[in-house]
Amino acid sequence: MSSNYISLADSFKNELTLLESNLMEASDGERVQSILVTSSKSGEGKTLSAISLSRKLALENNYKVLLIDSNIQSPQLHEIFELPLQPGLSECLNDSVNIKQACHTSDNSNLDIMPLGRPKGHISQIIKDNKLNNLITELKSQYDYIIVDTTYVLGTSEVSLICGVFDAILLVVECEATKWQVVKTAADKLTSSHGKLIGTILNRRQFYIPQIFYG
Repeated sequence: MSSNYISLADSFKNELTLLESNLMEASDGERVQSILVTSSKSGEGKTLSAISLSRKLALENNYKVLLIDSNIQSPQLHEIFELPLQPGLSECLNDSVNIKQACHTSDNSNLDIMPLGRPKGHISQIIKDNKLNNLITELKSQYDYIIVDTTYVLGTSEVSLICGVFDAILLVVECEATKWQVVKTAADKLTSSHGKLIGTILNRRQFYIPQIFYG
């Protein structure tokens, strides 16, 4: 993994210290294993937030963590971690490889990376066939946490289609740059699509809020 990204991700450690307990409290005591990380729009720092959370859970808490790239608009994890684009998530969903083949080791033995791969077919068919739900269920038996870096909410359909599969959603917001009306629109879109939105990470203010407080 690039040393620049390691440095940036590690700078979030203090801000993410309470996140694990907050996730449990915000989910009404239900076990949270699969977490979708998204944002209202592009460029708010969701990929860095997903990496930071994954590294925190794997390095400091000693959990077995899988970080997945499902960002169809702009996949980055394979470049950041210096991995091939495929095999990855897309190949798993299309049954061309098994999970072990799609999961790549990182600089830490507790953290594996699943790149996006090369998508085939529309995401709506994958959802209809329960392929993503079945994959996440299988991954839960192998990992303590599955962190998924996906695309942004507004202007795309992918997040709305898949958000209901996950135990929790974290919405990354670039502080003092994204208007609260935009965040509320994204939050409403997620909840109306049966997504379990339990928190907001305010990027560049570097602290965690356990619930949405806009409006």
